[in-house]
Amino acid sequence: MRKLIWIVGLMMAMSVISMSSVNALTIEPGVHIHGSESNTEYIVNTDLDIETLVVDEEAVYIDDGILMIEPDAGCLTVRINEWAQEKIEFGVVTSGSVETVTFTIGGLASRNIYWVYVDGVRWDHVTVNSSGIAEFDYSGWSEHTIVIDLVDETTERVWLLTSIITVVLSLILVVLVLKGIFVSLNKSFGGK
Repeated sequence: MRKLIWIVGLMMAMSVISMSSVNALTIEPGVHIHGSESNTEYIVNTDLDIETLVVDEEAVYIDDGILMIEPDAGCLTVRINEWAQEKIEFGVVTSGSVETVTFTIGGLASRNIYWVYVDGVRWDHVTVNSSGIAEFDYSGWSEHTIVIDLVDETTERVWLLTSIITVVLSLILVVLVLKGIFVSLNKSFGGK
């Protein structure tokens, strides 16, 4: 059974969260969130206007999304800079001997593709499942800024078309190379 820790009451008492007229929460910069069995501490670096915040042993649940970033060893500090369905941005600092970090991020647009940027450079893409969750691993750690950015429809089509063209050209190249090898072998054995 997951032990849920509702930090909303505590934060309200500390005047960190203010209630708006639509029962939304505003979490101000500087709030620290930490699951009881997690090696990751989350720090809010910007105002987050959300409906719900739940922290359990291993993850943080923001509205309908999950943020679970776990190292294989050592500890992480994650600074949440932006949280929206179209774009999530956070900085990650490691301590200890972190090799690989596993990301589970939810609340994304289901069945869509998101670019993953590391320190402003496009690293890879992730495909979001039908539940709005993307999962991936990243190795080579020190300190990084990670951006998960929704690929717009036009960019997605261009990317898909480029991928298809690359595959077709690779296949043509393979056929030409194999044909050249066949012709060379045929001549070696006395063929015309």
